[in-house]
Amino acid sequence: MKIVLSPSKTKTIIDAAKNDGAVNHAVRDGQFQPHITQEIVKHVQSLDVMALGKALKLKDDKAQALFDFYQDFESHPVGLACESYDGIAFKYLDWANLSDEAKAFGESHLVVMSALYGVVEPTMGVRDYRLDMVDKVGINLYDTWRETVDAYFHKEDWILNLASKEYAKMVNHPKVVTVEFWELRGDTFKQMSTSSKMSRGMMAHACLTEQVKHVRDLPREINGFTCVTDIESITIPSESMTVRYERK
Repeated sequence: MKIVLSPSKTKTIIDAAKNDGAVNHAVRDGQFQPHITQEIVKHVQSLDVMALGKALKLKDDKAQALFDFYQDFESHPVGLACESYDGIAFKYLDWANLSDEAKAFGESHLVVMSALYGVVEPTMGVRDYRLDMVDKVGINLYDTWRETVDAYFHKEDWILNLASKEYAKMVNHPKVVTVEFWELRGDTFKQMSTSSKMSRGMMAHACLTEQVKHVRDLPREINGFTCVTDIESITIPSESMTVRYERK
């Protein structure tokens, strides 16, 4: 099985080269499909500042900074993915404080989906890029990644989807288990962005710590949310399904 997360726009890159040249070499060479990443970078480099800003909905100064970043892409530091993404979900994944056993499990079961890198495993390298699947940069990023991402997940028995809809669309598999967090607001249950991100991170942390391999092993409570879907008898799902958590 694989546990799937969305990336975060925010990152803190700790340059692997400054710590260990051999590690940096491994990080650079350990990307999913470097030739596809290079093709995307070349395409983005072909856009002028105005086109890039419009595609990513950026103000002039931020568009210029991102343009400069992509023009000089190879010179920017590379960090380990597990240490670099630092959005809400990753703060609650709390990779640094996982046990060695949980990290080892994560290295073979946790992946982050990425518009630039496709599939990112915890020890793969990332730069401080900015690019989302829905950004209109002139190429369809879902089409760009479909074949290689499909092949990557093909042999997995099931997928635990903790990603947003934008990135979950990258995963084409017959047995995707999507976790949703619903909280009562007034008299209506709603999915709230911040609490969902927090809970996805906590869920990933718990799954790595407990080395979850079956649906029935998912935690019944997480971040004040309680599982209301009957998963007691489900090891590997027979088809894609949603597991709903509620908080009142």
